[in-house]
Amino acid sequence: VKHVRISQEQIKLLDNASLDNRRYSKLDDEDLADLRNPPSEPPDVSDPRTRLSFGVMSATRNTSAKVYTETGAAIRAVHPEIEMLPYHTAKKSLSRVSGVRTAPGDMCTASCMAFTGTHDTLKECAHCHLPRYDPVARAQKGVEVPRQTFDTVLIGYVLQAL
Repeated sequence: VKHVRISQEQIKLLDNASLDNRRYSKLDDEDLADLRNPPSEPPDVSDPRTRLSFGVMSATRNTSAKVYTETGAAIRAVHPEIEMLPYHTAKKSLSRVSGVRTAPGDMCTASCMAFTGTHDTLKECAHCHLPRYDPVARAQKGVEVPRQTFDTVLIGYVLQAL
């Protein structure tokens, strides 16, 4: 009976889904505006700084933001006139050009469930009872850091990019 009730609550959330509901949408104002007002022409990526930034981002895609930044510093050491976009600017710009944008979510470290919908306020997994947040980060920094996250590709932007 409990599973049926939870399923019905999840279905109700889907039926009432809205981009304006910031509790569930999690889109920032810029992303929301882009979704509601898609570009009418392809983005301009002819700027050498942007192209270099995208190339380095692609080459360092399986590494950290620090590697991207240090690569830019190494290039500037030899060619001071060459500057890349800051990491987060390049990442945001690349996601706009490619149409691949993601929404982060928290999940159980044992992959039992995602902390979304009716489960978005839970502090531990409803199935295995593992904690949602890292207790060390909470104790040391006083912040709730999810122990495991996942990204959902937002299909609306992908469709716009086609």
